[in-house]
Amino acid sequence: MWREYTYFICNKKLVTPFEYKYCWHIPNTLNIDKMKTLSKYLIGKQDYSFLSNEQKDKNCVRRVEFLRIKRFKQFIIINMRSNGFLRGMVRNTVGILVAYSKNSLKINFIDNILSKDIKMKSLKAPSCGLFLTKVMYDDLEELK
Repeated sequence: MWREYTYFICNKKLVTPFEYKYCWHIPNTLNIDKMKTLSKYLIGKQDYSFLSNEQKDKNCVRRVEFLRIKRFKQFIIINMRSNGFLRGMVRNTVGILVAYSKNSLKINFIDNILSKDIKMKSLKAPSCGLFLTKVMYDDLEELK
């Protein structure tokens, strides 16, 4: 079983009245290449407690299958697929990608990038751009 979320960022000076409820408006140009560099470290099976709003005693090991970032016209579209998501995980992920792109988050790639000492949860993206786009059940017999 897996789920896929899509997050939309409107990356232009002005946002239309039709767009503002469905995306995070960031008027300054974001560096997609920096976001893609950081996203490589957020893929795979690992403890994602640093990106979650879960209780400390919860098992936060998940497997992120992919984290894709692409630009379509003036939008940045982020797709994330995992075997399970923690509360706040996608919004916190988008928040650190944007902060790193804007140089407001410095990361030492030689040391442990996933340091739990960093207060990454304060960089959470707003909910307006987040959408659950796909859900796949491996075995439909599990639902019975």
